[in-house]
Amino acid sequence: MGIECFCMESSGPQDTLLCCGREVPAESSRTISVRLEGSDIRQNRYSLVQNAGNAINENYDGYDIGFGERDSDTYSRPYELAGGCGASIIMPRKDFEACGGFDERFFMYYEDMDLSFRLRKLGKTILFCPESVVRHIHTGSSGEGSPLFCYQVSRNKLLFLLKHVSGAKFAYYLIRQLLAAIKSRNRYQLQGCVDAFQTGILKRNVQFADRYGNGNKK
Repeated sequence: MGIECFCMESSGPQDTLLCCGREVPAESSRTISVRLEGSDIRQNRYSLVQNAGNAINENYDGYDIGFGERDSDTYSRPYELAGGCGASIIMPRKDFEACGGFDERFFMYYEDMDLSFRLRKLGKTILFCPESVVRHIHTGSSGEGSPLFCYQVSRNKLLFLLKHVSGAKFAYYLIRQLLAAIKSRNRYQLQGCVDAFQTGILKRNVQFADRYGNGNKK
């Protein structure tokens, strides 16, 4: 089996890529190739955590607990969560219906945290289940940093704030994200902010943008 990766930057000849005990020199703007035998993979393989529950930081950014960490005893016990991951969540149907199900305005990103917050408002507890294992590709439907990703995250974070935190927080982060989008010239993030305002404040039915950032308004 061969593994190839592109080295964008290197600080000197001392930089190396370590893979299964093998050191391969890393050079800037060069492709690095490593050849592995089946025995190497079997001996060194282990699982990485993509998501061991959802959480929100102090800036109300949603994130995956344990993302990129090696699976360990830390994730071998149940614990309470702020939110469940939409790729692996199970609940009684009556609870799903009682909280109104998924809010289709979110479509992708923050939709599971929105559902989780409404469940918790019903007095329900959300727990991480270590026995449940689901293979999930991170941002497999959008691509990290893609136009679709930037649009959905910027838009849905604002809708989440308006729905579950306050109008003041919505306004604060709307301005903050608008300035960031203008500074970085990210038109997809900018469109997400505009559509969040139209959807949340003006109550317009604005369809989400496709992966190229082209939204259709009804």
